Amino acid sequence: MEAVVSTQSTGFRVGEKTNFFEKRETWHVSDILRSPMVPMLVLPIFFMLILPKLKDMQDPDTKKEIEDASKMMSNPQMPDMSDMLTSLFGGTKKPKKSITSSGSSSRGRR
Repeated sequence: MEAVVSTQSTGFRVGEKTNFFEKRETWHVSDILRSPMVPMLVLPIFFMLILPKLKDMQDPDTKKEIEDASKMMSNPQMPDMSDMLTSLFGGTKKPKKSITSSGSSSRGRR
């Protein structure tokens, strides 16, 4: 079979040039400010730098209450956090059976 070349027009007209690629988004400084990482970076800095200065400006009664609370938290009678978690997730300890040095055991008796 042989290819036939036609000289007649097909009647199609091009309306506009086809765009094969999408236009790239432009970058703005506001894109950075809207990022969720910004509060994650700014809030710890706020807590480390500004909150201690605000704490010093409080009245003496509130300052004494905070010091009492911190003394209570550092009380040595309180259990350690690792001990609390071990007892919570570790379950109860079962007593170990002692092995007797004599050859008799309770299996032979009925």
